[in-house]
Parts: sequence; structure tokens; C-alpha cells
Amino acid sequence: MFTAPYYMISLLLAVAGVWSVNKKTSVLYFLIGVLLMSFSIGIYQAFIPVMMSLALLCFISRLTAETHHKPKELIISGVYLAGAVISGVLLYFVITKFFLVYCGVSLSDYKNINTMGKEPVSVYLSRISTAFYHFFCTERMIGSYTSMFPFRIRYIYILILLFMAILSLRMIIKTFRKNIFRGILLTLSMLMLPIAFNFIFVMSVSVYTLMLYGQSMLFVYLVLLINISEFHKLNITRAVYAFGTALLLFISFSYCRYANINYLKVEYQQQRTIDYFTVLITQIKSVEGYQDEMPVCYINPRSKEDLTLKELSGFELFYIAPNTDIKHMVNNYAWIKFMNNWCAFSPKLADEEDFVDLPEVIDMPYYPDDGSIKIINDTVVVKFGPVEE
Repeated sequence: MFTAPYYMISLLLAVAGVWSVNKKTSVLYFLIGVLLMSFSIGIYQAFIPVMMSLALLCFISRLTAETHHKPKELIISGVYLAGAVISGVLLYFVITKFFLVYCGVSLSDYKNINTMGKEPVSVYLSRISTAFYHFFCTERMIGSYTSMFPFRIRYIYILILLFMAILSLRMIIKTFRKNIFRGILLTLSMLMLPIAFNFIFVMSVSVYTLMLYGQSMLFVYLVLLINISEFHKLNITRAVYAFGTALLLFISFSYCRYANINYLKVEYQQQRTIDYFTVLITQIKSVEGYQDEMPVCYINPRSKEDLTLKELSGFELFYIAPNTDIKHMVNNYAWIKFMNNWCAFSPKLADEEDFVDLPEVIDMPYYPDDGSIKIINDTVVVKFGPVEE
């Protein structure tokens, strides 16, 4: 939550950027929009699907509007919106490259951010099926950290998909009757929506909950469809709004319940992780010959295994990052800081490379087995797993 303001600023910039280029077709509005989108991407790249989705929804809105644009004007409009988003991405790369060179640094490899845009086009094309797969929210996704529609919410989501499919088909038929070319463009645009909503799965193979804001654009599309479907002519406007309000309330309450369950799991996970490291610290300080000034060397600490460290029963389907499971918690990249913050243990650390090749270290078993903690060369050595080559 301490990063929430920055994510929300990025989301605001993404929306403002698309709003700017859609507001008016001019060089000034285009440049402002592109700049805002590049700043948004600079804060959080996962908002690229939001920009794509909004730009596509703006184009759909134009296609369904009662205007008399010629085919050429419609194509130019679509290219203009798509070009703005692409330009925003390209400007982000240019600005990033400039500051990397200027500051003499390189991008982190976190979530493959340093390889973004560098893989062959064929790799990205092969991931399109994954975007469609997640759009339809299959049963096998339930419990995964990429499922944003768990339990009963999934059935409501499927109901919304069916409802939107009917409205979309109705709008396509209506548009075809008025203008075949518009109908073709509208059909192609609507078919691209699942890719736009879930474009994060095309961008990266390592996706988790926080990166899935693009999926919320589906509900924006639902509002757009309701607004352009002319329900007032069918005298069911009040019924539609009542149904929509009830649906959104149910989804909101369901997500509150889902969040509470996850926070309960987090509380369990944190306490269990504290207990795990408390035991580890106790064993380190209990090793024969231990002295307070001794440094500690951890051998392969990200491979901790413990058969008694079992998962919580009843929380199997709640697999939300970063508190996915207890094994992930004890092997988290920040586990040393965790021990310092929550267990008050922050010894001087010895370099792993100075010990991995020693015969006595090679012969040591893995923690928590007896003999996995030894004092070697006035250093407490804790071996968690095989020496990495």
C-alpha cells in the first residue's frame, strides 16, 4: 500500500494521456497525450493495457456515433489513436535510454523489465492466445494469482461476458445495416478488446495480481455498451440501471470478503514466517562455540526447505502475490530484512563465495538437519541447499 499513490498517479497519467489525444485531433493535444502516456509507463509499465483499451474504446465510440465520417476519416482516426499509444511507448524507451546512459546505470531484471520490447515479434504473437485464455476466465484459473474473478464473482463475470456479447452483436448488426465499412471496423475493434484488456500477458510471462489493471477496462466497456444501446427506446432503462447497480454492489461486497480472507491469510503467513526465523535464529545462537561478534554466512539461502513447514488448510485457493505460500515467504528476496525488522536479528554477513568450496561445507547437510549449522573459521555457516554453480 505504501506505493499505491504512485500507481494511482501513473493510472491518472495513462487516462489523461488517452483523453488528450481523443479530445482533439491536433499536434498540441497529440504531443501532450504522448508525453503523459510516456510518464505513466515510466512509473508503471503494466498500465500500457489500460491505454490500449481506452484508445480502442474511444475508437469504438466513434464508430457507433451518429456521424457521417467517410471511411478515410475513420481509418485516420484509428491510426491516430493507435499511433498515440505506440508513440507514448516509444518515447518512454527513448527517455529511459537517455537517462540510463546519462546516469551510467542499467535497468533491473525484476519481472524481465530489462528485456521489455527486445524479444522477437514471434514471441509476443505466440502469447496472444494466453490473453484470450485469461479473458474467458476458465475453471482451471481459480486459485491462481492471475485470477481476478474468484468464486461466485467468476459466474457473474461470465454472465457479464454473455450480456456484453449480446449487446456487441446487436451493435454490430445495427452498424452493418447503416454502413458496411463501419460494421467491419467495429467487428475487428471488438475482437481486439480481449487482447487489449489482457495485453499484459503478451508483454510478459511473469504476471501477478498488481499488473492486471487492464482487466478492469472490461467494466468500462460494459458502461459504454449500455450507454450506446438505447435502452430508453425499449422502456427498460430503469430495470437495466437497477440490475447494473445490484450487480456492482454484489461484486463490491464479494471483493471486500475476498480481501478480508486474503488479509487473514497474510496475518497467518507473517506470524508463521516470524516463528520460522525465530527458530532459525535460536539454532544459530545455540550452536556450540557461538559468540556474539561472529559473522554469519548463508549458503544458498533462497532454497530453504522444511517438511514440517506445511501450508495452511483452507487457504489453498487464495494465491495472491506476494503472500502466495509459506515457502515463498521464507525464501523471499527480502528475507534478511524481514529477520531484522520482525525478529531483531541482523548479524554481520560473510561472503558466501569464501566458504562454498571448503570440504567441510560441501559435506554439510541442508537446514534444518543436524549439522547444517557449523562454526567454520570463526564464522557461523548455515547451509540451506546445494552450492549454486
